[in-house]
Amino acid sequence: MASRPNVGADADTALVEQIAVTPANFNDGRAGPEALPDNPGKVFADSAYRESHFGDAVRAKGGRPRIVATGMWERIKPRRRPV
Repeated sequence: MASRPNVGADADTALVEQIAVTPANFNDGRAGPEALPDNPGKVFADSAYRESHFGDAVRAKGGRPRIVATGMWERIKPRRRPV
């Protein structure tokens, strides 16, 4: 079975503080809290982590979740060139 890491790194130093290895088919939002260090500050993550489960875990450890919207490509329609 494939696996993947969820990494908690310091935004200023880029040093890895915590790692959680989960099965590849495990939802990021559910795996992410295992990679949170204590007092994480602002936690930046992509939209795979937007579930309340992850946000609640960040706040419980004293952090503030900052989720970036991704996966928008299918919503953008190509422009038509004038003829």
